[in-house]
Amino acid sequence: MQNQKSSVVLVLAILVATALSHSAMAYKFPGDDPAIGGAVAAKIIGQFCSGTLSETESKEIDAYLAKASIEWTKNEERQKNKGYSSPSAQDLIRMLSETYSNKYKSPSACDDGAKEEARDILEKVRKVMAAGGPTYPDETDPTYRPHVGAAISAKVTGEKCKGTITALERAGLEFFVARSWLLRARSASDIDAQHEMDLLKSAERDMSNGWRTADCTPQAITKAKSVAAHITKDLAGVTP
Repeated sequence: MQNQKSSVVLVLAILVATALSHSAMAYKFPGDDPAIGGAVAAKIIGQFCSGTLSETESKEIDAYLAKASIEWTKNEERQKNKGYSSPSAQDLIRMLSETYSNKYKSPSACDDGAKEEARDILEKVRKVMAAGGPTYPDETDPTYRPHVGAAISAKVTGEKCKGTITALERAGLEFFVARSWLLRARSASDIDAQHEMDLLKSAERDMSNGWRTADCTPQAITKAKSVAAHITKDLAGVTP
C-alpha cells in the first residue's frame, strides 16, 4: 500500500536529516522531547567524545531509549492496524547509530557544539523521564503534537483526497511546515538546513507522485483530519 511506503519514507527522511544536521555553533536539539534520534545522538557523542557524558549519564540515556523503543513498537502496531507502517525501533536505532558513528568517529567532530548538544539532550531526557508520560503519544493523548512529517503527510492526503481538510486546515498545515523550516534554518548551519529541506521535499514529492486513488482510504483520511485538527488548534492564537 502506498500509504505504508510513504509514511516510512517520511519517517526515515526526518530522522536521517536530523542525524546529519549539526551546527558548527552551539547547537540545541529541536523541540522539548529528545525522541529516539536525539537520544542516539547523545549516546554516540558520549562514546566518541571523551568527557562528554559520565557512565551514569549514559545509562540514563539507555533507560530512555529502552522506554522509547517499547512505546515506538506499540505505536507501530497501532499504525499498522490503521493501514500505516513505520520502521522498527531496532532498525531506527541501528541506522542512526551508524550515521552518528560515521560522523563523530572523526576527532574534529567532537567540538564544543557537539558536547553541548549531548548535554542539552541529556537534560531533555531527564525531564521526560521525570514527568513519566509517554515518549510517543498518539492522537488520543492530550500531549500529542504532530511533527513535520505528519503535517506533510496530511497535506498530501488533503490534496489528493478532495474534501478531507478545509481551506483553513490546509493553510495551517502549510504554515506549520514553513515554520518548521524557519526554526531549523535558525538552529542549524545553512548547508545542513538546506539539506534537510531538500530531503523532506523529496519525500513529499515521492509521496505525491506515487499516490493512487485507492490510497484515499478511510484510515488515511481520518489520520489527515486528526493531524490537521491538532495543528489548527495549536495555531489558533498565532498571527502569521
